[in-house]
Amino acid sequence: MAVNVIIHRGVLNLISESANKITSGFLLGNVTDDKTIIHAVAFCPLEDVQSTVHDLELIQCGGSQICGVVYQSKSEPKESNVKKEVQKLQPLLQEVEAETMVVCHIRKDVSQVTEDNIYLYLPDQSIKKPGVHINEEGPLSDCVIARVRCHIPVTFPWDKENAIWNETLQQEIQTLCNQIQSDSTVFHLATTPVVLTSSSSLGINEAATCSDICDLLEDEFKSKKRKKGQNRGLVALSFEIYRNCSRPDTSIPSCSPVIKHSQVPFRSVTLSLSVDALAVIDYDTPVLDLHHILASSVCRQLYAMEACLIQHSKGDSFPLPEVFHFNPDGQGTLFTVCFPKGVKEEDLAKERKELHDLLLLPCDRPLFRQGNKYLFPEERNSLGYLINPHVGLPPPKAKDGKVYTVSGLYTYHHYMQDRFDDDKWGCAYRSLQTLVSWFRFQGYTDRPVPTHRDIQQALVDIGDKESNFIGSRRWIGSMEVSYCLDHLIGVTSKILAVNSGAELASRGRELAAHFSTQGTPFMIGGGVLAHTILGVDFNEVTGDIMFLILDPHYTGAEDLKIIQDKGWCGWKGPEFWDKNAHYNLCMPQRPMVI
Repeated sequence: MAVNVIIHRGVLNLISESANKITSGFLLGNVTDDKTIIHAVAFCPLEDVQSTVHDLELIQCGGSQICGVVYQSKSEPKESNVKKEVQKLQPLLQEVEAETMVVCHIRKDVSQVTEDNIYLYLPDQSIKKPGVHINEEGPLSDCVIARVRCHIPVTFPWDKENAIWNETLQQEIQTLCNQIQSDSTVFHLATTPVVLTSSSSLGINEAATCSDICDLLEDEFKSKKRKKGQNRGLVALSFEIYRNCSRPDTSIPSCSPVIKHSQVPFRSVTLSLSVDALAVIDYDTPVLDLHHILASSVCRQLYAMEACLIQHSKGDSFPLPEVFHFNPDGQGTLFTVCFPKGVKEEDLAKERKELHDLLLLPCDRPLFRQGNKYLFPEERNSLGYLINPHVGLPPPKAKDGKVYTVSGLYTYHHYMQDRFDDDKWGCAYRSLQTLVSWFRFQGYTDRPVPTHRDIQQALVDIGDKESNFIGSRRWIGSMEVSYCLDHLIGVTSKILAVNSGAELASRGRELAAHFSTQGTPFMIGGGVLAHTILGVDFNEVTGDIMFLILDPHYTGAEDLKIIQDKGWCGWKGPEFWDKNAHYNLCMPQRPMVI
């Protein structure tokens, strides 16, 4: 029985921000013998439980389950009140898969939710206060992601005069899922001898856990072996799936076959479904549980693909479902969504809005566009640019300050990249490239990061420069950067002018507000130099401030250690700025879209 609860700080914050509108909902997470890990929250009105559960089933990763409820009440959070209120939530309680469920009791008009709001509802219907630990390390900070990728063919009859193809597709998917969950399917951990069946494991002790699998991988790659006592962090495991299609279907009774032969015109559709299924699991998960978890992950995705095909097919056109994984702000886990391939982002706005509402996410920014997709380590490495080089820096030295930083991902662009020599003149171009990369990763645009020539062409197109500017080595400043953001990706910017470096240090409150509300990196130009500001550490009482600077003047290789150790990305004090120079800040504003 789980007696301890671990809940992500982002989930608590999300519940607090939604406290006045979340009348009832589900807590999602993982359950082990001694703890429940809450990594997500979902809105679920009492009158819409079944459809909400169905929607959650299609987007949750394997290993994740409904393990608790959250609700709003006029009463204060204490055991007697919790017991009384929980009894009113029977439609929700019936869907909770965990024997001991987590309960989050929110008092109406008190928006701050803490560990004091968390209780356990035991199988004997008693209420208990658990030990609660708040995970401050962020989403996916210490877990295992198991990933299964494969192509699964599916064939079903199609007749444009008859909608029965829906039913035959559903039957075909169900048959596939029955086979995947049976002992005719095995999962092989890539690069290892580990094979998982529905009832046993080969290549590893059957009493082992996921932690032992990770130890096995570390032994194979000894150069990456962690230090004793060090957290593993996020570990990704890649599994291959093998199905024995010749094994009999045990669901069909054993009998003599009867064949009926009809010669009629017949049309069928054959699709190759590109499965990319995930399971987010705890290190303590037994190896013998993995086959069930992985099989469930694949089946969830097949059901989601089925729903996508039925919803988006038109006539004899069947757009293939395309799989995307997302880690939206506030939620501490991944969600998987199937979108029809080739359909424009604007045509999927309604579906994205429903996901935002379901997961209590803000509706003023994209979180489920293709650009928002989660990047796995191998995908990050293949980009050729460093992502978020400020992560892992030592904390700033400002006394009693509060840190405000960029929200989301960006890539570091600097001199001499892309085999292009812009040393001593291209710093603002590179800063602009970093800004555009941020808007790409946040899903606001799918336009590629512009080259120097693209930037120069844009300035000529809008009439800011003459045609001879194209191909030149002439500088640009903050105003030109703002023109390009507007022209190339439709983003407007606020221009903040300061007369000196000393005055810039006095604008801490404005800069902190920018990162709190907009979260975008911004470019600062002064004299002939340009930099990108990624954050500030600001003390509202004393006015002390430090700046998190990304320097585009770096000319070396993509070596994170050098970039951080040598200060090309790092915290700088007010003395970094020229006291006598005039500065313009180009501060991009988030478009209000979903």
